[in-house]
Amino acid sequence: MNQEEYNRLLSQVAPSPELVKRTREQIHLEGERRRKKAESRWLFRGFRRGLAVAAAMLVMGVNISPAFAQMLEKVPVLGQAVQVVTVRNWFSQQGNRQITVDQPGLSGDGASWAVNINEEIQQTVDRYLEEANQRLEEYKQAVLATGGSEEEFDSRHFQVSVDYEIQYQSDQYLSYVLYGRESWTGAGQITRFYNLDLTTGEVLTLEQLLGENWKELAEQAVRQQMAQRDPEGNLYFPPEMGASPQVTEETSFYLNENGDVVLYFEPYTIAPGGYGPQTFVVEREEEAGGEDASVS
Repeated sequence: MNQEEYNRLLSQVAPSPELVKRTREQIHLEGERRRKKAESRWLFRGFRRGLAVAAAMLVMGVNISPAFAQMLEKVPVLGQAVQVVTVRNWFSQQGNRQITVDQPGLSGDGASWAVNINEEIQQTVDRYLEEANQRLEEYKQAVLATGGSEEEFDSRHFQVSVDYEIQYQSDQYLSYVLYGRESWTGAGQITRFYNLDLTTGEVLTLEQLLGENWKELAEQAVRQQMAQRDPEGNLYFPPEMGASPQVTEETSFYLNENGDVVLYFEPYTIAPGGYGPQTFVVEREEEAGGEDASVS
């Protein structure tokens, strides 16, 4: 489905009164909660201005797109200015191929740094959808080359989906993940983590979150949790096969609901693919005068 077809379909749909009412009620409740929290702060005037902008954007989105309103539960208010919003929400069905896209984006008053993040996500999603379509074509050719027929292939159903999930949010930090999934193969699936400091727009690093000894703390946490989960040594690959818990600046991670670091290892990296991705928690401790970390 191209943009013109999407716009045509969108123009034919109007949000229900109940959906509009529910959306406005949620905006009101969120505004009241944030107002009470901010009354004791000298930034209260700036907060009110930011809330007005956010409310106007959401109400406008409801009037334009019912899909936008239905996704409101995934649109929390972050800090004083930044929001995660669903910037692209569409569905396409062509023959036996189905595509569903819920693409995240950052929106905020004065958060000019969010533009680069949004552009990077846009490029990632576009590239993933293009490559997923190419993989499906290659899969079709493989089916035909091994004796399958066009009719047999057309009788199957193939799904491609793009979605996201917010893992952690506070006035300072935001952590969310972008997913790309295909129903017929796991080879092309993607998982991208975005960990941001909302006060500066910088991408968070393990050193910023865990301190100078981040590598030692992280690898100690991995070793401890590997031993707890696999005392017999049957789950993880042995060290000679690369299972040594090496944590580097390139290691993927996100923040969980407690604000702790969760290290993420793709399938097949330290354990057989059938066990799925492996995650390890490294607890963070906040102390007066700075942030430190400890291993659970």
